[in-house]
Amino acid sequence: MPSDPTQAASQVQKERALVSLICEDKTSALCTDVQSQLQDQMSDKIIRSFDADENQRFSVDGIQVKLVVTRQTNDSISARLDVADAGQDFVEGPVINFDVMDATLTPRMMGKFAADLIKYTPELLRL
Repeated sequence: MPSDPTQAASQVQKERALVSLICEDKTSALCTDVQSQLQDQMSDKIIRSFDADENQRFSVDGIQVKLVVTRQTNDSISARLDVADAGQDFVEGPVINFDVMDATLTPRMMGKFAADLIKYTPELLRL
């Protein structure tokens, strides 16, 4: 291990697996919630996010997770997480639906939805 603290930190990062989260809009609340949940559940990995078009410009190493929102209204959302190892095709995760009655989706509800997306995506459980 290098004696220089900067080199040591760099070496530790190289040893940690990289997970790239791809979103239509990486600044969206759902993307931010999914990234936070991934970091909480995969603390041994480096999590970074990209906009979908931004991802096309970079060579992405490691694991890729793509957030695909299939439907979103004020009171419901459906989405899935597709997962791929570097250089492999994406494997579609199951579509998870969340609906509320007589209310609009709140940030807390979206955080729970993000946790459920990760929980019910079998490909992520194998990482």
